[in-house]
This record gives sequence, C-alpha cells and structure tokens, in this order.
Amino acid sequence: MNDSKSRKSVKKFFHFKLNQDGLKWKPVRIKFALISVIAGSTGGLIHDLFNSSWPNSTILWFILSFALSVGADRGMAWIDIALRRSKKKRNNLEFAELAHVVQRVQADDLKKSTLRVFERCQLDRSELRVLQNQYNDQASGLLDIETPDKILGDIRNKSCTFRSLPNQSGGVIRWVRWIDANRTDAFFNPVRIVSLYLTNTQIVVCDVIVDSIKGDLQEDILRIAFSDVVGITSTNVRKRKELTFADEDEKRIALDHGFSEEDIQEMRRKSLKDEGDAWCLETIISELKISRTDGGLQALPVRFKTSFGVGKSALDGDALTADEIAIDRMVNELNRMIEGSKLTTAGR
Repeated sequence: MNDSKSRKSVKKFFHFKLNQDGLKWKPVRIKFALISVIAGSTGGLIHDLFNSSWPNSTILWFILSFALSVGADRGMAWIDIALRRSKKKRNNLEFAELAHVVQRVQADDLKKSTLRVFERCQLDRSELRVLQNQYNDQASGLLDIETPDKILGDIRNKSCTFRSLPNQSGGVIRWVRWIDANRTDAFFNPVRIVSLYLTNTQIVVCDVIVDSIKGDLQEDILRIAFSDVVGITSTNVRKRKELTFADEDEKRIALDHGFSEEDIQEMRRKSLKDEGDAWCLETIISELKISRTDGGLQALPVRFKTSFGVGKSALDGDALTADEIAIDRMVNELNRMIEGSKLTTAGR
C-alpha cells in the first residue's frame, strides 16, 4: 500500500539531481611542483655551500624534489578520483532505487484506479465481449502475472488498456538508463490510463489520470452506443526535435542517459557548429478515434513513447513496429465487433 513516504520518494525521483562528474583526472598542479622543486633545489644549494665535498647535491635535490612533488600530486589525484567515483556510484544507486520505488508505486496506483473505475461502471463481467488478442500496455505493469485472477483475470482479455502522458501542463518526465539491462526507460507523472470495454450494445471508455506524487485521481466514464458509432480509426504521429542542450530540460535528458557535464558541453558545441549528426528527441503518439453519428469525435491516447539518440528520424528503422501492428489489429477487431453487433440488432 502506498503512503506519504512512498509519494515523497516519487517526487524526489522526478526532481533528483544526478552526479555530473565526468571522472576526469585533475592535471598536475604546476605551482605545487614548482614550489617543491625550488624548495628542494634551495636546500641542495645551501648544502653545497657548506659541504664542498659533495658538489652535486643541488642536482640530486632538484630531481628528488621534482619526483616527490609529482608523485604526491598524482597520489592525491588518485585519492580524489577514487572518492569522486564512489560518490557518483552512490548517487546512481540512489537514483536506481528510487526508480524501482516509482515502478512499484505507479503500478499499484494504476491497478487500484483501473479496478475502481471499472467497478463504477457497474458492468457485468460475464457480459463483456471477449477480444481475440490482448491489447494492453505491459510497460505499465498494470496487468502483470502477479495480479490475482479473481480481481482482474476475468477481464484481462475483455479490455483494451493503455498508458500515456496526459494532455496537460505541469507534467514531469525522467529517463532511467539501466546499465545491467542495456536499455533506457521513460518515467512520467501524471499518467493517463485508458481502458475500453465492449458489451453487446455499447463501448464503455474509462479514462483515468493518476498523479502518483500528489495522490490525486481524475476519473471519466464515457458510454457510446454502437448505434451511435460511425467507425473507429487510429492516428500515429512521430516527431523529432533537435537538441541544442541550451536549457535545463535538455541537459537533464542527456544526464539521465549517462552523459557527463563535459560531454554535454561538447555535444552543445558540435550542435552550434553543425558538426556531425544531431542529437534528437523523438516522440511517438498514437490515438484511437471514435467517430459518432452526431459528428462528434472521441480521441483516446493508446501509445506514448519517446527515445533519445543521434540521428533519430521517423523514417529510420522498420516500416512497421510491433506496437503499430498491434494497434492496427485492435482497430480492425473493434470495427468488426461493432459492425457485427449492429447487424445482429438490425436482424431482430
């Protein structure tokens, strides 16, 4: 069960300041070396003045003092970078631990809110239409295998459930680069969860916005009779934005992906001089649109993805992704079910 402590951890995660240290060695401190050499040479010279039998001590003292000063400087530099590396590791571990807390809190919030709004619909689970395929956003952890069948199992294949970023201001987004898994995940808050349920006569849309930082919940239930539906279509928009790393939001994207402050400065320099491939942020937004006989149009988000990298483009990669294929199948199946229900009703 989520509590105020968990929500504070979620807030801390989205505003967490990652360690920007590039772990570069500090250069030799010339002043420190010169002072040591001058002091050593002076001592050797004084020794020569009072001990004429050993005229080469000035050179020996010069070499010895230089070696000791450089050795001491590099020793302190090694200790410094070891301490900085340890500090950065602790910082990254804390960020990863907070990310795991966010995963748990958001999954729990989405499960509760989905079950809550479903109960408000007062639908008979046994009368829900069964879909041929499962169209659920597994990334949300909403329909994971740990969910008891008696709670959600019987509507697992009777709903289309998707997670997306709400169309409102004030949201926050962070990226987590999992080094051990070699992947990057996007976390955002608030989260919008949309579920579709089909009976024999209508589509029931449960639209919920969950703020896991504040614990706020916004619920909307829309019922559309099949007789009022003209058809269902989908739109897919892919946009890319070239980054100059001039503001804090763009810097944070690079920091979350493991780049240091020095790396970001170099990326900004190349961007301003138009050198090499541009660093881009690509966003993919897919919507399901229900056209009604009264001319109305209900747009529902079914996918939100974002990626960061060099030369990202809407035309790069395969012609169709697995998500796009799944959405097309869902649209076709929903349209077939609606048309089939209309024909059955008309034949009575």
